Amino acid sequence: MVADGRVFAGDTAGTVFALDAVTGHLLWRTTGLGGPINSSAAFDAGRVFFAVARAGSPFLAAFNARTGHRLWTTVLTRQDGSDVFGSPVPFRGSVLIGTSGLFGETRETAPTTRGSVLRVNAESGAIFWQTFTVTRSSTSSGTGGGVWSTAAVDPMSGRVFVGTGNAYQAPADPHTDSILALDFASGAVVASFQATPNDVWTALGKPTGQDFDLGASPNLFTLADGTKLVGEGQKSGVYWAFRRDTLMPVWSTRVSPGSSVGGVLGSTATDGMSVFGPATLPGEVWSLKMAGGGIRWLEPSPDIIKWGPVSQSNGILYAASSAGLLQTWDAATGLPLLSLPLGRPSFGGVSIAGGRIFATTGTSFDTDGSIQAFGSG
Repeated sequence: MVADGRVFAGDTAGTVFALDAVTGHLLWRTTGLGGPINSSAAFDAGRVFFAVARAGSPFLAAFNARTGHRLWTTVLTRQDGSDVFGSPVPFRGSVLIGTSGLFGETRETAPTTRGSVLRVNAESGAIFWQTFTVTRSSTSSGTGGGVWSTAAVDPMSGRVFVGTGNAYQAPADPHTDSILALDFASGAVVASFQATPNDVWTALGKPTGQDFDLGASPNLFTLADGTKLVGEGQKSGVYWAFRRDTLMPVWSTRVSPGSSVGGVLGSTATDGMSVFGPATLPGEVWSLKMAGGGIRWLEPSPDIIKWGPVSQSNGILYAASSAGLLQTWDAATGLPLLSLPLGRPSFGGVSIAGGRIFATTGTSFDTDGSIQAFGSG
């Protein structure tokens, strides 16, 4: 993440650091956070925020962006198997963050972890509210509904949009495999749409579902007639577009086969006319018309699997590759442009700022990595 002339990043060893965006010079490093950083940092009012996926007690931490001094730490949940994969989102003096449950989903036969969304005071770390995505009742096991995505906030309506994952035990709650709209002030769920009902899945249990989480981060865009939409990709391989006020579907388009590791998992991008995204299996990128959802182009990439997101700027689409490449395409046509070697696989995103393109290497399957900067000229 690039802000204030600096590049902020974290690693899977629990270290966060800042680099000079022009030279790459290390400005500060803070170690020993006690868990991996699975997501991007966020910057606001001289503070930089990192979400740390410490198993069973993930937390959000704020640092002085100039010095790296830790200002506060807030534990987000203490549920067994809980973690965090979404990035923090600053908004009106608060930070929004979701929690998930990969540790429970992959290491327990009957996980009880529930996903949640929190609004945290950006200055003090105090929790304003925490909303769990699922509830325990006679018709719901109250498990799952992990929030893997980074929230999208509509500043006009004050609504916070997130996607949720599958249930871990039957019966599945109506808010699993769903998109939710929460009220920023209160945290109340004001609208929802479930894309895949009755999806019960764990890696070690006896899955009856398909593991079709809405794990990609939502996009906000507006049609030419003024209709305000929120879109989100699903592991079913479908990209959905909903009305922001009701979350009723406006259109949906299949861009890839669905699977427990795909079809749309990496986050998507929009340029105000089109939506762009990755297809996990096969490792492709695609573009849809914002109005109607028609496929504009589908361009294969050399990836075996594409878990990472796409980024768009100035008519160019960017993605880092598990094959160890920084890839670019013409956003209008899908025509492949440059592919630059990174030297290592990458599942991370690409940042574009100040005339430079920044990419990371290293994944959860590797032991080391790097940040690389490229000139755009």
